[in-house]
Amino acid sequence: GRGRNANGVIVYNGREMKRSELDQNLKEVARTSKKTPIILRCAEDSPHKALVDVLDICYRHQLFSVSIFTM
Repeated sequence: GRGRNANGVIVYNGREMKRSELDQNLKEVARTSKKTPIILRCAEDSPHKALVDVLDICYRHQLFSVSIFTM
């Protein structure tokens, strides 16, 4: 799963990582298939900018099949 916790920390496949690490991981995902579904799970109180940052990374790699859920 992809998402952030309430503190704005990125968690990708169960591992905390920096934005730059997420960027590299999603770059690899996009190389495999740009149609890969991306699921973002956000805490209700996570900062709006945190979500926008992750969406920007998805967009940069042309990963447009994105679903957003609140935890």
